Amino acid sequence: MTLARPQIAFVPARYYDALVAFLAERGIERTTLLARTGIDLERLRDEDGFLSIDEVERLVLRAARLTRDESLALELGRRFHLPSHGAVGTAGLTAPDVDAAIRIAQRYFRLVAPLFVLDYTIEAHVARITLRPAWAIHARAERFHVETILGSLFAQGMFLIGGHVPALEHAGRVEVDLPYARPGELPRWVAAVRPKIFYRRPSHELRVPRSVIDVRSPLADARAHARACRACDELLAALPVPDRIATAVRHHLEHAGPPFPDLESVSRALGASSRTLRRRLVDEGTSFRDVLDDVRIGLARKWLAQGDRSITTIGIDLGYSDAANFTRAFRRVCGVSPTAFQRGAQPR
Repeated sequence: MTLARPQIAFVPARYYDALVAFLAERGIERTTLLARTGIDLERLRDEDGFLSIDEVERLVLRAARLTRDESLALELGRRFHLPSHGAVGTAGLTAPDVDAAIRIAQRYFRLVAPLFVLDYTIEAHVARITLRPAWAIHARAERFHVETILGSLFAQGMFLIGGHVPALEHAGRVEVDLPYARPGELPRWVAAVRPKIFYRRPSHELRVPRSVIDVRSPLADARAHARACRACDELLAALPVPDRIATAVRHHLEHAGPPFPDLESVSRALGASSRTLRRRLVDEGTSFRDVLDDVRIGLARKWLAQGDRSITTIGIDLGYSDAANFTRAFRRVCGVSPTAFQRGAQPR
């Protein structure tokens, strides 16, 4: 589930300046690309500038129409190495190992890609990195962003592990799940990484061998890492956040876990009355129930993908009165039943 889309500018403009420069190298004039997007070059080139979701969509969709290059986003993403991300990149570069670098990306993802949430989990033999939209965006724009992020993750990961991808103990290689059909052609460097790509899957997910995340970073430096993290914290505090209250509620619910606290309990924990919290959530285009459903269904999707719990058990564990109520809630949010989701049906 995604929250109602905000209208304020909160998406870092510098990444889209890189897109414009990239396409200029391919012969598409900047003025042509920016026509009818409502964006000017001055805003794009402002290191501290931001764009709205509407502006980002218009720019990305126009780029897709002008190029008709299915590999554009992957190629662009490959250019975003860790130093491209400023303090976040420095914190990742100087982290002790790949695991710590991924956790830095998760912690500060709003500074890099606030249109998405990065989830990171570790299992016995595999580490999972899942991307999910934080806001309702056009499907083509969503795909463009996910592929750009994946291209960047591949480039950064290959540097951190010294250019070698260890084989998965069971699956044999890096695996990627994507919820759309296979494109006509992939860049050559993708073949060099040797990922096993599954299309028309329920989510955007990257799975890497457990051994990969234990690889020590070649530039690990505790003091530099601490300085970079402090810089990231300062940037995060100053970032325009269109859903600050909803995010605080979501984080509290995620930390508490099932059985989830009610509105009164969350209000007390956040130092507000339930009436004030309810009003602030409405101002952000959502409600306590919407945020709770978002957290519940996010956890449900994770448990369903793991496949070690029954649908009834998942529903009860998440606080639904029975499997039928859980199924209705899941279908309302995802557009498919829990059973269909487990079988690989694509959620809306």
